Amino acid sequence: MALSALPAIGIGAGVGIAMARLGWFGFRLLARGPVLETTFSITIPYLTYVIAEYALGASGVIAVAFAGLAMAADGPSRLAPGNWRGLLRLWNWIEFVVVSIVFLLSAILAARLILSLAVEGWAICILVFVAALAARALVLYGLLPLLTAAGLAQGISTRFKAVILWGGLRGAITLVLALAVMENVSLPLDFRQTIAGVAVGYVYLTLFISAPALRPLLRLSGLDRLSRREEAMRERVLAVSAARRAKQLRATARQLGMDRDTLDQAGAELGTDDTEGNTAPALPKADRLDMALVAISTRERWLYLRHFSEQMVSLRVIARLVTSAERLGDAARADGEAGYSLLAARALDLSPRLRRGVWLYRWTRVTTPLERALEDRYEFLLMRRHVLHEVQTFAETTVSQFFGEDVGRETYDILEDRKQRTADALQAMTVRFGDYTEALAAHQLARTALRLEAAEYRARLDDSLISQEVFDAQQRRLDRLQLSASARPSLELGSQLTAMISSVPVFQHLGDADLAWMARRLELILAQPGERILQKGTKGNAVYFIAAGKVRVSVADRSIDLGEGAFFGEMAVIQKRPRGADVTALGYTHLLVLRGNAFRRLLDRRRDIRQEIEATAAARDAENAAGGTTILHTAENS
Repeated sequence: MALSALPAIGIGAGVGIAMARLGWFGFRLLARGPVLETTFSITIPYLTYVIAEYALGASGVIAVAFAGLAMAADGPSRLAPGNWRGLLRLWNWIEFVVVSIVFLLSAILAARLILSLAVEGWAICILVFVAALAARALVLYGLLPLLTAAGLAQGISTRFKAVILWGGLRGAITLVLALAVMENVSLPLDFRQTIAGVAVGYVYLTLFISAPALRPLLRLSGLDRLSRREEAMRERVLAVSAARRAKQLRATARQLGMDRDTLDQAGAELGTDDTEGNTAPALPKADRLDMALVAISTRERWLYLRHFSEQMVSLRVIARLVTSAERLGDAARADGEAGYSLLAARALDLSPRLRRGVWLYRWTRVTTPLERALEDRYEFLLMRRHVLHEVQTFAETTVSQFFGEDVGRETYDILEDRKQRTADALQAMTVRFGDYTEALAAHQLARTALRLEAAEYRARLDDSLISQEVFDAQQRRLDRLQLSASARPSLELGSQLTAMISSVPVFQHLGDADLAWMARRLELILAQPGERILQKGTKGNAVYFIAAGKVRVSVADRSIDLGEGAFFGEMAVIQKRPRGADVTALGYTHLLVLRGNAFRRLLDRRRDIRQEIEATAAARDAENAAGGTTILHTAENS
């Protein structure tokens, strides 16, 4: 019976997710303010239920649940922060009203349902209560540790697990399902009454057994008290807040013409402190640093959302930026500075979408997915570098004030390291796609200009310098311009690859026909810092040309650094022997790869290239045999 319900559940889940995606498309296409956004958010659940339940014969409840989950997951990154908070307030109010009605209706029926339960019914209630505890225990103590070990979930302390295990209070949803069973006339009356009675009895067991025991459990586990770290931070926040209030009061008193004695008396009555309180909380530096990293992660997330509301970030990129900031905060909470720094470095890794685009281009020569993925990475890096600069200001001021100047300096240095890593990754992109850099910067500047113009008109309307009619006309014009400016400039990979090929010194003298021949055969590979590109002893079946970045070739007991314009791997192909060295990327590196057969055909087509490559290969082979000085093959001596 349970297996027979799986198709309806699966279809319902698919419909819910699809309707959420369709709803976000409607938001983007039609919504121009909180009124339409609110209308959409109320309409989508009803449409989802009707389509799933009546058009497809699936579970409407499941469809609505999945639509709500999908919209809640994407909402903060798709709506302006103020509009999203407004929607949350609306749905919190709706939830309060619905829950109140459900409990009112259930109270009317509860007595009759409970009294109709026989001894067997109450035994089933107790069995359901125990089974629910066992299911939660299995998740908390069995599944969750596995997910934590795999890096898919954040660990939870034993004290919190105990509270979560015992605190599974059931309420409105269970009662709604019970009422739905009661209204289903296709089921036998005795069965409906038993199921509904068991549901209500289970709710009552959680309310009268679990709920009263929660407070003693919290007290026993110590979760009703602030930790030493939280106590110290509370005192620090109160002290700094008092100092700020005192400063504001002094400024207001000067404006009101109050004398010093009156001000001191007023400050004493209001409980304000006249000191700045620049000392750090009485906590070890490591604890303060961990808390500061959580704070700057929250600030970073807020800045991303603010720039999104200002239309400086595209919808394609904002979700990844926000998710990255949230994960940094989770890592700082769980593992402190070590976890934060490790995840910050990983956040710059090439995305799976970009790697899929490279793979698809390699095997099918389809460029569109790779172009979109490169555009997303470019925008991701630009916005991250911009926001990290803003977060550094936050570290110098707020973090230093609340967590101590030593922690402020260290968080600033951590952010500087992140900014430098981001700049390095961006530099590798800029070297190869410089013209796209300018196009994307001009695009962001145009959108900023429209935002500033809209803010100026709003300010002049508030000052009554322009009429509502003039403001509405200008706003309609700006809406049209913003719609046309919403499309991000495209990165034409074909012309960019031709420029990459031409930038390699050994290919500088190729004509248009040879460039076109090379473009059809060269593959693009993107490597990240520390990634091994070639391994010693493997079969030599390709030659690599560095379009941007740098690699390190490890030969015996020495290393050779190769920069932009250099090539490697040619000796193994020419001499048909295994690789004689390990090659590792030193930074974000763009490589053009020519497979062995195509490389040999190139040497047959162009004798000048053959002579240059063979001369370089012979020189390297002789250098390796002699074990002499390292060969640094760069764009200047290619």
